Amino acid sequence: MFIIAFVSDFSKGAPPSKIIGGTNAAITTWPSTVALRINNQHFCGGTLITRCHVLTAAHCVYGMNMNSFTVATGSSDQMQFRNIYRIKRFNVHPQYRGESTMYLHDIAIITLQQCIVEDQTKRVSFIYPHYLTPNTVGTVVGWGKLAHQNPMTNRFLQQVQTRVMDNNECINAYHGGTIRPSQLCGLHSVGHGFCSGDSGGPLYVNNQVAGIVSMASGCGAGIPDIYTRLDPYFGWIQQNMQTF
Repeated sequence: MFIIAFVSDFSKGAPPSKIIGGTNAAITTWPSTVALRINNQHFCGGTLITRCHVLTAAHCVYGMNMNSFTVATGSSDQMQFRNIYRIKRFNVHPQYRGESTMYLHDIAIITLQQCIVEDQTKRVSFIYPHYLTPNTVGTVVGWGKLAHQNPMTNRFLQQVQTRVMDNNECINAYHGGTIRPSQLCGLHSVGHGFCSGDSGGPLYVNNQVAGIVSMASGCGAGIPDIYTRLDPYFGWIQQNMQTF
């Protein structure tokens, strides 16, 4: 019964939308943050991990037609993006199966047709090299929806702090269910957290990308949000960063 409720909660919120209760963020503070767009509409977030590659969630690109996708960079204002890049290839983790496995292995790498030229508004992020331990404080960044029932995404990039939870503590918060070692939970206060449109975006720790926005139960409901850890996927990421 608890597992069914757990699945039901996640299926209602997964993919999340926007940062709820956040503050405006300067792109020069988070210059590796990019927007994924479909037909010029914001859809998901991502992180530059090389000049030619964007890290995002698998559920943002799985089964999608890459010809309708672009990656936008260079501004915290969605109306003022300085550079738009077309997609050469999606690489979704081969073990990703979507909702049937609770969005496990929710990680993908996008290869751009044209590599970026770095400046103060668009710059590659290093990948946080350590296992994230409980009580680590990070920052999640995105342009997601203004509220769960609001179809509009935020015009300006938002940021909010989160605290990494122990996975067992997270399971208790959901009254059962399964959080895998390749996932982590982040806890915000009520009225803060991510929502639709933030999917695929970065969780930063010490100005390095350390996680990918994956799942949420509601928006800013005070229930832990779920991220994909990066440390279990270092080898896969490195392999795909070499391709162009």
